[in-house]
Parts: sequence; structure tokens; C-alpha cells
Amino acid sequence: MAAFPPPVAGVGAIIICVTLFTITLRLSSVLPGMATAHIFVSLSKQVTLNVRQALLDKLLGETITKVLAAVLSVIGVTAVLLWMHWQLALIILLLNPFVIALTMVLGKQVKTWKQRENTAFEWLSQSATGTLEAMQQLRASNTLVTQAGSVYQRLYGQQMA
Repeated sequence: MAAFPPPVAGVGAIIICVTLFTITLRLSSVLPGMATAHIFVSLSKQVTLNVRQALLDKLLGETITKVLAAVLSVIGVTAVLLWMHWQLALIILLLNPFVIALTMVLGKQVKTWKQRENTAFEWLSQSATGTLEAMQQLRASNTLVTQAGSVYQRLYGQQMA
């Protein structure tokens, strides 16, 4: 004799079959998506690596070229200055690092000042926006009061106090 009567056993088998079929369908839809995501991630990593290497090579090449050109220019200008007037060349060469340092310090100050100016403009813009919004609300409320007065006057034939 079976543990369940025949109709109950049939229902349980149907539920189990439908559940297994549903799980199979879910897996068949999820697994290709996971495989596609894995392939996409590996391809994107490879492409990103190649782009970074190309950009790094280009950046290094351009940087080395610029540094080399600047160094050679300084050496050339120094040689010409020393040849033309050696005393003036020494003064210029000794003062040049101080001028560069002063320029860097002033550049940082200008950056700070510019940030302060931008903050002040942002505050001014926010204040102006708030003021304009308040004025619009005041106009709207005045319009409502005027309309209410006109309705009152039409209803009662007299002006509001």
C-alpha cells in the first residue's frame, strides 16, 4: 500500500516535475547570460590594458621629447649668454631658480584666489536664485489676494478693509 492515496501522489509528482522544469528553464536562461558577462569582462579588461599601454607609451615619448628639448634649449641659451656677456649670464643663471620658485608660489596663490572667487560666485548665484524665488512667491500670493478681493467685491459689492 502506498503512503499517499493515488490522486495525492499524482499531484505531488506533477508539482515536482513542474518545479524541476522551472529550475531547468531558469538555469538555461541564467547560464548564457553569465557566460556572456564573463566573456565581455575579459575582453574589456584586455582592451583597457591595450589602450592604457598605448597611452602610456605615447605619454612617455612626448614627455621625454619635451624634457629633452627644454634641457637642450637651456644649455644652448646658457652657452650663448656666457659667450656674449659672462657676468650677466651668471646673474641670470643664479636668479633663475628664485624666479621659478616665486612663479610657482604665485601660481598656487592664484589657484587659491580663483577657488575663493568661484565659491563667492556660487554663493551669490544661490542667493540671487533664492531672492528671485521669494519674489515670485510674493507675486503669486499678491495675485491670489487681488483675485480674492475681486471675488469678495463681486459677491458683496464692497471693497475689503
